[in-house]
Amino acid sequence: MLFLQNPGCALLARHDAGEDRFIQHVLQIAEQIQELNPILFYLKQPNVRETIERVKTMRSQEWLDFAIWYHTGQDYGKNKGLYGYEGYIQFLEHRRELELQIIEQLPFQSFIMDNSDYAWENQQQTVLNIMMKYL
Repeated sequence: MLFLQNPGCALLARHDAGEDRFIQHVLQIAEQIQELNPILFYLKQPNVRETIERVKTMRSQEWLDFAIWYHTGQDYGKNKGLYGYEGYIQFLEHRRELELQIIEQLPFQSFIMDNSDYAWENQQQTVLNIMMKYL
């Protein structure tokens, strides 16, 4: 996830560098590492709001306040008029759309895994099974 999350946060949220720049940046990295035969596993949550509601019960209010500020209080959020918790959710939904577009263009194997039931053990087993096929 960090393969997509970190550039998305830095290029979009922090600098509002634009969707095309974000997509091109990640695809350039993908091109540079494709000879290593990486495999990308993307845990897709169908409902961003529900996921964040769940996560915020496990983390501190300071984490949530920082996440909201990071995604709405910097260039992207300011330029798009995003504010507060709702703006944070809007950003995450938009970033997810862009991430899924990027995955379709990757020059290496990727798996989008539905994690709507939050069954982490099942997801781990699925990853293990896939990895065993490629080793």
